[in-house]
Amino acid sequence: MRGFKYNWMRKGLESRHFVQVFNSMKGRIFSKKSYRRVFQHLFSKYYNEIGVNDLDPQVYLPFQSGRLSRQELKEALKLDQNEIADAQKKLENTNITILTANKDSYIKKIVTLLKRDGFDKINIEETNFQNLVQQYYKNYKADIIELTFSIDLGDPDGVYHFLGPNGAITSPILAKQKIGLLLENGRKITDIQELDSFYKKVNQLILQEAPFFHGYFLSTETLYNKNNVSHNGHLRDRHDAKYSSFKPI
Repeated sequence: MRGFKYNWMRKGLESRHFVQVFNSMKGRIFSKKSYRRVFQHLFSKYYNEIGVNDLDPQVYLPFQSGRLSRQELKEALKLDQNEIADAQKKLENTNITILTANKDSYIKKIVTLLKRDGFDKINIEETNFQNLVQQYYKNYKADIIELTFSIDLGDPDGVYHFLGPNGAITSPILAKQKIGLLLENGRKITDIQELDSFYKKVNQLILQEAPFFHGYFLSTETLYNKNNVSHNGHLRDRHDAKYSSFKPI
């Protein structure tokens, strides 16, 4: 940011979820839940291997309603070793395309490790953001789409917009039938004391159905030009710096 003067920085807002979405439409390889779960397992394994320290498979942040304990997370992700071996044997000779619009994505290293371990027919297709959005909402050609999505992180019901039946940013490629029904029931909850236990069930179901691999949260850093913006020193809300772009796709 050479030549840019700022008098304060807002840092640390978890504004986006980073995911690899599995195309679970009928007739596609990831329409089978066990295959999605095995790739969820493999992605987690390989991200740890390449040293991604902020890996977080849960859609809910620490201290947010619905967050699972380590033991609960372990139980939700538990896979039988025979299931892993069987799925891997069948998937090793299957053509799988991963679509990304991020030229600096970790996925290149992940695919290198997948090929090392026998997945010879898995490939990356790099594209632009507009085509990636088209594939997610309309074309559905890729087997896995790497993307980020942004929702209100204050309310655990916010994930409805991605996985609910009438979500604003959902897609037919997502395996969300069971999750969607549960989220619909969550919208009827009026007692705040019921939120944590209910959305833990949602979180567990998301991990078990594996509509995507949730990699981590992306944080936003905002620089404020001292000539245009002043700060009075009062405590700010963590969502005050949210920025929305209304640029057409």
